[in-house]
Amino acid sequence: MPDDLDFAYKYPFSEEAKSIVSALNITKVERSYLDAAKIRLEEDFAGKAEFLKTGYSDLKKTYLVSYAFARLLVSVMGAHSIKLFAEGEAKRILGALVEESEENILRISKELGCPASIEGKDFKIAFYDYLKVVPNDREEFALIHQNMRGGFVYLNKYAVVQLLAEAAKKKVLSGLPIKSSEIPKEVSAYAKSVKQPRVEVAQIPATQGKRYGWIEQLLNTPIPDFRHRVVNLVLAPYLTNIRGLSEEEAFSIIYNYIQRCKEINPNTKINEAYIRYQCAYAKKKGMRPLSLARAKELMAGIIDFSSF
Repeated sequence: MPDDLDFAYKYPFSEEAKSIVSALNITKVERSYLDAAKIRLEEDFAGKAEFLKTGYSDLKKTYLVSYAFARLLVSVMGAHSIKLFAEGEAKRILGALVEESEENILRISKELGCPASIEGKDFKIAFYDYLKVVPNDREEFALIHQNMRGGFVYLNKYAVVQLLAEAAKKKVLSGLPIKSSEIPKEVSAYAKSVKQPRVEVAQIPATQGKRYGWIEQLLNTPIPDFRHRVVNLVLAPYLTNIRGLSEEEAFSIIYNYIQRCKEINPNTKINEAYIRYQCAYAKKKGMRPLSLARAKELMAGIIDFSSF
């Protein structure tokens, strides 16, 4: 158990971790777990995530359980938060891997679906396994830069732990977001206390600020109805084509907005798939949002435009 716990708290996505958390038989949501998860998330969001090295079993268990609760919390918070969570957790895992034994590096490589072995001073991974986990956005991992022979990619320890941390990020992302029906109400309520990460966005051109200022005001004004049209005719076109955000950034802003709208009226059929589709469609077609005058015609009586 001590050795398994040491491995599990370093790599909380592992099968060992899942087994230990299950054995703890946590039957209720305790505030201490949520508080630990909140600290973990806010460190991830702020880019301050670090691996916590400790010899205390109780602290290892808390650290492990905080990961499980962080997954629940971040599922309520939207795509941008999930992305930053995965990046932060990958950073923690990298911190553990750089000090890891060769034996455990081989163990975690197998867990991540890219089993490695050792030949001389290098780690080697089968070519097809390497391709399954290699990140497309990291130039240093491109095959042209690798030492390959006999169907294997050969990596030194520095390179292999970097690769495994990237593979771990994908592992962390798998299964997220957790379905709302599987998240305890106490967790959903507590999520409101977690400081949301800031989404860096492009500035609106000064010439367009007055024209679209009402939409910025709308984003700060949850509404009880008419939300489908607001998403597809106003928010998705505005965020993707006026503010120039990526589809993922636009999705995160709209998702969080709809969550606030649901506090006023929870009855809505808007889901993540709908928001993603509208963001992609608006981006592809180059759509522009409704003008304020046209919005008033369509949504009079639903949205109070008197202060816009």
